[in-house]
Amino acid sequence: MKVYEDNNYFFRHSLNSIVTQYLSSAISVLISITNARVLGPEGKGKFSLIVLIPWFAVVLGRLGIGHAVIYCVKKTSKTNLIINSFIIVCFLSIFLVVITLPLVFRVKNLFFENIEVKFLIIASFLIPLLLLENYVMAIFQALYRIVLRNMISIILLLSNLLLLLILTAVLRLGLTGAIISFIVSVILSLLISILFLLKEMNFKEAKVNLTLIKDLLEYGLKTHIGNVLKDMSYRGDILIISYFLNPISVGYYMVAVNIAEMLWKIPEGVGSVLLPCAVKMEKTQVKLFTPLVCRGVIFLVFIFCLMVFFFRNSIIKFFFGEAYLPSANALLLLLPGVFAFAIWKILANDLIAQGLPFYYSFTSFISLVTMIIADFLLIPKLGIKGASLASSIAYIIATALIIVFYLRATNNNLSKILLPLRTDFEKLLETLKQNF
Repeated sequence: MKVYEDNNYFFRHSLNSIVTQYLSSAISVLISITNARVLGPEGKGKFSLIVLIPWFAVVLGRLGIGHAVIYCVKKTSKTNLIINSFIIVCFLSIFLVVITLPLVFRVKNLFFENIEVKFLIIASFLIPLLLLENYVMAIFQALYRIVLRNMISIILLLSNLLLLLILTAVLRLGLTGAIISFIVSVILSLLISILFLLKEMNFKEAKVNLTLIKDLLEYGLKTHIGNVLKDMSYRGDILIISYFLNPISVGYYMVAVNIAEMLWKIPEGVGSVLLPCAVKMEKTQVKLFTPLVCRGVIFLVFIFCLMVFFFRNSIIKFFFGEAYLPSANALLLLLPGVFAFAIWKILANDLIAQGLPFYYSFTSFISLVTMIIADFLLIPKLGIKGASLASSIAYIIATALIIVFYLRATNNNLSKILLPLRTDFEKLLETLKQNF
């Protein structure tokens, strides 16, 4: 399709996604600041542990359905894709709740000793909501409804922030208010998403398609391992910190992670557009296009990393307060890994689009194993600084590996994906003039 070959089209959607990512980040920071100031380090740590339960369940049990619907969109009608993937999500939701609830109570004394039982139960029943939210976002991405997808993400965060301010800052409901605001905002975004999805469907075409379900599960399982391992490397260290240290340390570490992950909004925004776009492209086109995208992302992320490096103390103090200054050194040690993993995010999306999810899964596996080993070695000695150092080491190794795999798969060379060219800036200026 010509539209996917149009650089301006890609640029507009990428810019929209990047702006959305940073607007989302700004709102997320306000949410995090509100939580941090109202709940305190211990309360913020507890909140992080509670929402970690459904997050882990979704990561472990979604079976790669998100990537599968994007990859299979060219094989069937929109209606059949929505209906049959929704059937999978319903069965997964029931299974995950049944498995998670008793498991959480078995490990309560290890990881959730200071968390009230009612919050553990609520967290387990949040799983279907988060799984469905993950699914509808993937559907919008597959259908290239990028602007709509971004709009709903903003609605979710804004509603969360508004409810959080009312329930915690005004009504002073504390941790309970933070949990309620999170749940209600997810439900609201789902209701809006479902209304838009219904408009995309022609119910006369709706039918159960076992072949499509089989295709979705087969491709999903190929990327699922990578999804699990990648996401576990994002949050797995929180449990290890909780095991060795305490909720206050979790709160400090989460502030460093929240700031560091803002730097990933550029590759995540661009990657969310690159994946469905690359699926539609010929391999010869993708071979030229992905390096161009990667070079631009590297340059921008490097600039932002420098800004955080020089102003990290001021950023933490201004947004979160002096109580969270112990997060500064942990943030510093996260930066090298955050920069490296920005490259991984772009190349991984390219390889998934080309039907090569094994490399995505393998490098995610190496990242997680490296992080866990380093965490157990470093956290007892260095605390949250050890967790940051472990993450950076893991991200750098995974990025080095995926670069090697990408170069072998595409016969590109290293300089094409890493070194910005003068023509890149010329093309960017030309595209900016055409779009503004």
